[in-house]
Amino acid sequence: MQPPAETGPFFQIGLWSGAELVIDGPTGHILRMPCSTDGSGLDGYLVAPNIDRFLAMVTWWITGRRILNTIENRDEEHLFRQHVEDAVWFIDNAGAAAQIWTYALHND
Repeated sequence: MQPPAETGPFFQIGLWSGAELVIDGPTGHILRMPCSTDGSGLDGYLVAPNIDRFLAMVTWWITGRRILNTIENRDEEHLFRQHVEDAVWFIDNAGAAAQIWTYALHND
């Protein structure tokens, strides 16, 4: 994935997993902006094309993380992770390609 070409102005809406979350003024894209150049793949990427889709995606993400904490069967955990990833992908496949959506589902 290439970093987005958006140039701003940017409006910060919060922090997410150690990086700034911003809206690009001209496009409305939701971006996770780099805090460092560590090459983790978690920074500097489009996470959603607009605020509506971002909120729908983050709802699935938060709900999925909370439910995963209650599942004790490894097969069910795997299937549930896949279900959450598919739901986020269905809402917006371009934004879902950012690793931030899956990182927390697979790493404690």
